[in-house]
Amino acid sequence: MPPRDPVRRFSAGDALRGFSALGVFGLHVSEFALGASVAIPEGQVFGALRSAYGPVGLLALAGGLSLSIFFVLSGYLIARPFVAAYVRDGEWPVLGAYARNRVLRIVPAFWVAVLATLIVFGLSGSTPLVVVVTLAFGQVFVPTEPFVTHIAQGWTLGAELAFYAFVPLVAVALGRRRSGTPRTRAWRLLALCAATVLASLLWRSLDPRGVVWVEVFPAVAAAFAPGVALAVFGVAWPQLPASPRLRRLALPIALSGVACLFLAASAPTQYTWWRWLVEIAGGALIVAGAWLREASGGDAWWLLRNRVSHWLGERSYSIYVLHFGVALWLVARVAVDGHPRETLLRLTPLALLVTLVLADLSWRFVERPFLRRKRRRAIPVA
Repeated sequence: MPPRDPVRRFSAGDALRGFSALGVFGLHVSEFALGASVAIPEGQVFGALRSAYGPVGLLALAGGLSLSIFFVLSGYLIARPFVAAYVRDGEWPVLGAYARNRVLRIVPAFWVAVLATLIVFGLSGSTPLVVVVTLAFGQVFVPTEPFVTHIAQGWTLGAELAFYAFVPLVAVALGRRRSGTPRTRAWRLLALCAATVLASLLWRSLDPRGVVWVEVFPAVAAAFAPGVALAVFGVAWPQLPASPRLRRLALPIALSGVACLFLAASAPTQYTWWRWLVEIAGGALIVAGAWLREASGGDAWWLLRNRVSHWLGERSYSIYVLHFGVALWLVARVAVDGHPRETLLRLTPLALLVTLVLADLSWRFVERPFLRRKRRRAIPVA
């Protein structure tokens, strides 16, 4: 039997998602507090946050850019069974069960968040069709609709769903050409990852300020590619990260990823191709460092394997889909006109408390019951 991946379960992944969700929460809370107090020029969010909050603004931006961690982790976890089947000439995942599991993972909690948004904010001047489009994860195509602006963070889920569909389509195409050795196939996949990054950056460069243009899947595909590449590395060269000597590199790699996020957060504007590339590199290096730590035989770092990080990781998806509406509703009630820092001090603890409570309820009564219906043997890998 061929060797399996060095990490059977990437235990730090859930915790990374939890901290990433908190980072996105911090960015949106900071942005809402500033927007409720002073006018933010269009396209100048980065500079406005740094100017208003100083180092706190830079931290909020870097935390928000950790959204790239979500994409990298999805690239790794979703593609790994397909990568293993292709490289090792094994059994393909069962596509019907794969699709069922992906729907159970992403749809129920998001639909509850959309329903909650409708109850709290109403249609806000939009038509019922906009709600239907949002439920179908197509809100990226109607970003200026009033209803959509109350759950704007959901644009990433449309990209996620597109990636879920893209992976098996590529697998079907590649499955007909399993020529060459396993290493040759691995290099073929790595070349495909590199081509995806280049094509994605080219797509973004054609209309860098178009909201729809930079949020559809072709523009975001580059963020999934490093995770896929990491899966290829683990499958094709499992002996390399197994060395204890490499464990010493895990922390420097992860810290360099954190530095990349701060570098991206220092960009003069969000509409620069290099900022997007550095943001992707930041998420990729953080995930790669945490993965290498476990692949080389070590336990996940304590920061990523304690009770708090585990709790946050389990509820990370609910935190992500619920925090935006919570913060948006609360900021109108606690804002101090002309004083963004005071508004932020009032908003942050209250929005965090309400978000965590609602996320826990969503996890217990929505996410977990549906996740228990997933088919555990949906993705057999030879």
